[in-house]
Amino acid sequence: MNATANDKLSEFPDFKFDGGFIEHFEVTSSHSNRNGSTIKHEKYQLEKEAEAKEKALMEEMNETPCYEGKLIKTDTWFSKRTYDDFCLSFKRAWENHIDSLKKYDGDKSNSIFMFHYSDSSLRTRRTYTNIKQGLRYGDLLKDDPDYIGYRITRDSNLLDYIYSFKDVIKNVIFVNEDRFLGDKIEIISVENIPEIIKIVKGRFTFSCAMIGASHNTYGISRKKTFYKGNEDNE
Repeated sequence: MNATANDKLSEFPDFKFDGGFIEHFEVTSSHSNRNGSTIKHEKYQLEKEAEAKEKALMEEMNETPCYEGKLIKTDTWFSKRTYDDFCLSFKRAWENHIDSLKKYDGDKSNSIFMFHYSDSSLRTRRTYTNIKQGLRYGDLLKDDPDYIGYRITRDSNLLDYIYSFKDVIKNVIFVNEDRFLGDKIEIISVENIPEIIKIVKGRFTFSCAMIGASHNTYGISRKKTFYKGNEDNE
């Protein structure tokens, strides 16, 4: 499949290929309102604060040289992230693009929706039934150490939602860009979702980890020295 980007960036879909299309959009687990997602606002505020501190450090270094160097740190913890917010973002984005799809008169034979999640917050945990309180289970109940990031193939809730659109969307690509645990790309044929649900339903739960970001700036300076040459060495 050789997909080409749509020259008209504001029009549906984002990519076209012989026999179908790919529509790409982002989803978030951050709380969102009319001003956008909370995490985007907090990232912007962090960047502005870091820039101001860096500017102040440069001015200080110019005025008072510091041979040992000086480190300034700007950090924050991101707030208001939940699995419910993720589901809301996912469904809102999905339905908005379904509305655009209804107006599209191009080839829809192979229709693909591609989601991009980059909050690095959602985590997957196995659910065990019939757990007896007070009994020591050792490491039996520990999560799979290979990957605990979010996997949409484990989420029977959203899989069931996607399957309700099986007549209009044929495939789903989910890209989880997790800067802590590594990236995961999952490709799902929508018609096969019932078989996936049989395996995963009731076996996993999802929650958001506490995450943050930090900007570090290190400055070092020295006094300017001037050299005046002589007649033989200018």
